[in-house]
Order: sequence, then C-alpha cells, then structure tokens
Amino acid sequence: YHPHLHHSTAAQAGGGAAGMIIVEDPKGSVPKYVEQMEEKILILTAMDFQLSASIERQGMGNFFWQTKSRTSAILANGVHQPKVTLQQGKWYRFRMLFSAIEMLLQMTNRGSAMCSTKLLAKDGIWLDVSPRDLTGFGKTIPIQLGPANRADIAIACTCPSPSQGCYSEFYSLQNCTDEKIAMEVMEEAVTLYNEGEGPEHYVPCDPYVNRRRRACEAKPATPAVPVWGPLFPPFCGFGQTAGEAWRVEGPSAGTEVEDLDHGLLDAFNGTIFSLIVEPTSEPQRFWHPAWKFSVRRPCYLVDMRNASVLESNMRHIEFWGGGYSEGVITFEPGPIATMYEGLAPDFPPAPAPGPVVGEVKFEDPPMPEPYGHDLPLGQAMEWLVNGVAYHPFHLHVSPFQIFNFTGRTDDWNLVGDWQDTIAMPRTNCNVPGVHCHSANNQYLPAGQVIIRWWADAFPGPYISHCHLLTHEDEGMMFWVNVTGTPGTAPLQAQQLDPTCYNSYLEGWG
Repeated sequence: YHPHLHHSTAAQAGGGAAGMIIVEDPKGSVPKYVEQMEEKILILTAMDFQLSASIERQGMGNFFWQTKSRTSAILANGVHQPKVTLQQGKWYRFRMLFSAIEMLLQMTNRGSAMCSTKLLAKDGIWLDVSPRDLTGFGKTIPIQLGPANRADIAIACTCPSPSQGCYSEFYSLQNCTDEKIAMEVMEEAVTLYNEGEGPEHYVPCDPYVNRRRRACEAKPATPAVPVWGPLFPPFCGFGQTAGEAWRVEGPSAGTEVEDLDHGLLDAFNGTIFSLIVEPTSEPQRFWHPAWKFSVRRPCYLVDMRNASVLESNMRHIEFWGGGYSEGVITFEPGPIATMYEGLAPDFPPAPAPGPVVGEVKFEDPPMPEPYGHDLPLGQAMEWLVNGVAYHPFHLHVSPFQIFNFTGRTDDWNLVGDWQDTIAMPRTNCNVPGVHCHSANNQYLPAGQVIIRWWADAFPGPYISHCHLLTHEDEGMMFWVNVTGTPGTAPLQAQQLDPTCYNSYLEGWG
C-alpha cells in the first residue's frame, strides 16, 4: 500500500510512505509444508536522495528533501544491508515488497552457503504451478521487482561444513552498460583482477572503503568473505544506469544542483541483505526438488488462456515519453498513455485499427473522461500494452494474466502468470538467445505484452498507469469505466473452472 495523491505520489511513496498488508490464505488451502514455513517479511525501499530532492524542487517545494546528497541506497525493513539468520536445511517463506520511485531491482544471491530459491507467488498470487526454480543445475533466474512488485520466495540453505556455518548475500545486479557487461569473466580472472592484473579501468574491490561493490560490506571474519569483483550481468533491455542524470529545464536550471529527467533505472551495485546460516551438528535435509502444487482459485483468477474475448473488449495501450519532449507518434507531449480500439499488435508502424479513444495527460482536478466506451462487468478483457520494457504497467482493482509478449523470456515472467504490476525489460530484445544490454540488440516498439483480466464483482472506475511514480504524477495514467450490477461474476470463468469460488468458503480443507 502507498498514498496515491495525484501529482504527489512520487514524493510521498518515494519518501518511504509504503508498506505491506498480508491477507492469509484460508487454512488448508495450501500444502502443509508451505503453510508451516517460517515467514520473513522484507520491505525493500529504494531511497534516492538526489531524485527525491529534484522532485521537490521541480514541484516548487522548499521544505522536504533540502539536500545536495547523491546517496542512493536500498533499505530492508528500514535497515541498510541487514543480516537475516537461518537454520540449515529449513525452508523459509520470504515475503518481499519493492518500493521505489523509478527503479528496477534485479537481485540474485551468492556466497559460501548452498541455497535453493524457489518462486511461489507474484504480487500475492500463487503461480499456476508452484514453485518455480530460480536456481539449480547451472541456471540462475534473478528476482525481478519493479516499483510496487511483491514476490513470495521459498529459500533453504545448507553449509559445506555444517559445524562452521556459512552465508549468502542477495545483491543487486550490475547496471546495464556495455563496459561493465564486457567484464563478465570467470572466477580465475576475477582473482587476477583483484590482484591488480585487470584492465586499466577496473578498480579492485576494497572491503574497507568501497561500499558499492558486492562483497565489500566488511562482514565478520567468520564466516570468511571472499572478495569478488565483476558481477553477473542483469537481464535487461535498456542501457541506462542508475548514475546517469539528464539536465532538464526546471527550477534549478543554471545552478550547481541538477534537476533530473525521469525513466526506468537499474538498481545500484551492492548487497541488499545477507543470510547468515547458523552452525549445526545435525543439519536437516532439503525436501525433494520435485515438489509442486497448485491451489484452488477464486473465479477472478481462473486461467484465461482458453477464454473467449469479445472484440469490443480488446484495447491497445501505448505508454509514450519519459520526459516533456514533443510527441513523436502521439500529438501530445509525454509522458502520456494513448488508447486505441482493438489490439493492433503490429502498431506502430502499421496503421491503427480504429480511432484514438483516449489521449489525455491525466490531470486532476478536473478528472479527465474515461478512455473508450464502458466495459461490461462479468466479461473477459484483452489489452495489448506497448512500452513495458521502460514503463511498468499497473491496473487497479483487478489482477491480470500474461497472455503473450515480445522479446525473450527468462522464467521470471511466463505466459500464464498473474500479477497487478509488470515491468518486462527484455520484451524489446530482438536477438533470440542473446542478452540485449546494447541498443544494437533492441528494437521498437519498446516491449509489448498482451494481458487478459476478468471484470469481476466491482463496477466503476478502473485506473491504470505507469508505475514509475514520476510518470504517473506527470500524467501517464488513464481510467476505464466498468458497468453492471455489483457482485456480478464472470460466468465464463466458472465454465472454464467449475471449482472456482466467488466468496469465502466455510470449513476449507
């Protein structure tokens, strides 16, 4: 949750006014081994002093964030780089929330501990089949969280020498620049780098003075912490680093303080939190890696991949412009959301299938008109959203299911997944099997995803926007009007899955 006062969301939520509400599953609705997992709550808050100060100045404010600091840090439950203690061989359910103004966090783990990480749910919604392995047999799928994303991750660790204990640190992946990607090297080369035999531009890791490079966090000598150098490259389709800043015409123009333009940024290099695995003389064994389960679903979360969608319920949404430059394809300057009737998956450059039904910068007051005609309650919707490589898409009221997307998959976002906010940086990767950090491996439009969602139970305004908080504040937002009798459930969902439910079930399990 976070405050949503229009034009002030970035200042308020980005300043730390965000948190987590947990709605427990009905008892007996998930397997015992999941229900009995000890929970660890992690609210990851990206604090960007320079960006927040720039937002305050651009809003003509002179009270909050009166600082010239360029500090950027990610706090876990308000603490910088905390340590979480685990028992060996025991599974824990980490409930994670990422709160940021305009940052994408891609995070994985490494250390002396042998840890298994498995994705259970995204944005509070169980996977169709849980869990999804994020590590094992040579693969590492990073945890990917855009602003407001949540994830439930099952984690268990053992130590090579159980009686001595061990550790694993979760770190953000390096920024997406060709220079740093070129530094992906083998462990032997990393050792040479840190002994001074690396390239001229490489600075060896110093755990006493460098607080921004992974493993430079001055942990205690036991367990011993090796000094690692270059990080694994992230999965991304953009080349902008967290340290880049563009000067824009604003209240601070011509002064020593920069005002920043706004776009999706990579999280800085560094440890977010660490797992300290306690020594033991009797370590537990992992569960068998093949354990899988599915849950009974409410009707508004029934699989829509075989659903029928009326053409009148299909829309095409374009997110355009991260700054205030003049519109290129739209007639209005960005940031703005434009809607067309129909899907038109090849637009642009193909002509739009019908007239523009919405192209207004959302400014309130007065509240703009809804985009397009009213949508009927109790029916299936299908939208094509263009721009998700740069603009996290968010829909209020109803979660949505990924139906298709361009670019590459990475096993974090798969067809069939449900969520309510989605950033997919690799949807604009045009070279199959190749990371697309460079603009040479990217194409426009900037990432397309087709989503489906059920208009269920609640009539009225459904707001949608880019979840870069600066973009939504600046007008990249719209709403559609859903009409019908309150409580109307989608009949087609009940036909597709007769076991789905529309209300609380007494005596579950």
